[in-house]
Amino acid sequence: MSARLAELRTEFESGQARLRQLEVEQSYLRDRLLMVKGAIDVLEDLLVAAAETPAGAPAGVPADGGAATAPGNGRVPGAPGPSTQEVS
Repeated sequence: MSARLAELRTEFESGQARLRQLEVEQSYLRDRLLMVKGAIDVLEDLLVAAAETPAGAPAGVPADGGAATAPGNGRVPGAPGPSTQEVS
């Protein structure tokens, strides 16, 4: 019985050591996945901004020049802009 007890204690200690190792790996992997997710979000945002940027405009400027989202411009995003017809 003493020999079996010693075997079980050794197995238990090995199991605890492996569990600690796996917890460290899990923590590293979780942090790495968060970092990758953040990079994905940034690149997706840049792709959306690039798709909305007119040709020849500086990067990051939407097709409307930012007017629809500029604070205090009196426009509702998505609403038609002022009329461009001339008054005679």
